[in-house]
Amino acid sequence: MSHQMRSARGFRKDLGFYCDSKAEANVARILKHLRIEFQPYTMSKRKINIEDLGYKDENDGRTLKEMRPDFYLPKEDTYVEVKRSWDSVTSNDRKRLAGALIKGIKIVEICGVTYEILERAFNEKISEWEE
Repeated sequence: MSHQMRSARGFRKDLGFYCDSKAEANVARILKHLRIEFQPYTMSKRKINIEDLGYKDENDGRTLKEMRPDFYLPKEDTYVEVKRSWDSVTSNDRKRLAGALIKGIKIVEICGVTYEILERAFNEKISEWEE
């Protein structure tokens, strides 16, 4: 199967919505392939409010107000956040994830080794897979 190279951010014709990264697009393709109902953030606009926890932004010191997970799985009432590698997880990302967990929100982070395992399992099964 030929894997097309695309820019990281942009509209994915096969998915019908905008993705912030290739990893995010690939996870959407896995969910679609497995027939798991999901809503991308770009369409659902679902946010997790963490302002009351008082976490400060590492860049400007302002209070972090919300987390916007990449996907929401309505049947599971669970959010999914995707980062291809540990290197792309910032201090602010960790604070937002911690805030969601503290609030009892069900959230799965697909990152690093977890993403690599999914990539090995699905990259040859999904023709639109992005390297």
